[in-house]
Order: sequence, then structure tokens, then C-alpha cells
Amino acid sequence: MGSFIAGYTDGGFPYGITWEEYGFADMVDFAETIEDKKLQSTLMHILSGGRKIFRRFKDELSSDKEQLERYYLFIEERNQQTCC
Repeated sequence: MGSFIAGYTDGGFPYGITWEEYGFADMVDFAETIEDKKLQSTLMHILSGGRKIFRRFKDELSSDKEQLERYYLFIEERNQQTCC
């Protein structure tokens, strides 16, 4: 997927981060845990590309409040593992 500009150095040079560093891999890992095959398929399709992947992913999860809550807990757990 490549990288995108995350900001600029003090000297004005752009620097980027990969989608994986931004949380894309976490979304894929979470989607793989979903038992509802239709929802899982839709999320994987969203993650396969296109515009506004992060927004579309969360919008689709919003259709199932239980899955959306699971996603936030999943990400929180991942963040705890990463930082501590």
C-alpha cells in the first residue's frame, strides 16, 4: 500500500509512515476474527483498497454495535501490548 506524508521535518522535508504503522494491520487482524462471514467479507473488501479505507471500515462496523465495541477493545488491547 505504500506510505503517505505524516508530517514535515523542521527543515521542511516530508516524512511518511506506512499503512501498517498507522493501524491498517490491526484492522485486518480484527476483521479476521469476525464470525459473521458477510460482515467479514465486506470489511476485507473495504481493506483491499480504495479511498477512505479507515472511515469506510468504521462506518461498516457501526452497523453492528457489538462488533464496533469489540473493535475498540481489540485496538485498546493492541495499544497496551505495543506501549508497555
